[in-house]
Amino acid sequence: MSAPEVWPPSLPQSWPLGTSEAMPDILVRSSVDAGPSKVRRRATAGVRPVRATFRMAESSINVLQSFFETTLKGGSLSFEHPRRPSTGSAGYVFRFTRPIEPRVLSGGDVSLGQNPIWEVDLDLEILP
Repeated sequence: MSAPEVWPPSLPQSWPLGTSEAMPDILVRSSVDAGPSKVRRRATAGVRPVRATFRMAESSINVLQSFFETTLKGGSLSFEHPRRPSTGSAGYVFRFTRPIEPRVLSGGDVSLGQNPIWEVDLDLEILP
């Protein structure tokens, strides 16, 4: 396996407030004829879902779109981000779980030197 791509340094390096990181779902439940379900571990490690909403300038959205579409081949490749949301520690590998959908929050007026502000939800998973 080749080394993962790296989150672009021109994009935000810290996670915004409201970012969530869930525990991995590694359990299998089996129903039985009577009594509570049986539960066992499916694996010792699992992916951790992460959801973050970033606000960015149009230039940053362009970098993010290029990173997603070209560098990560439409989100099929993983990447390393400098920090994990819950701990801030380094060395974690992420992967997109769905395509990005940037949306304009405020249009700005380019003739006045105001650039649009964009918002984008990133649905990711931290790989074990």
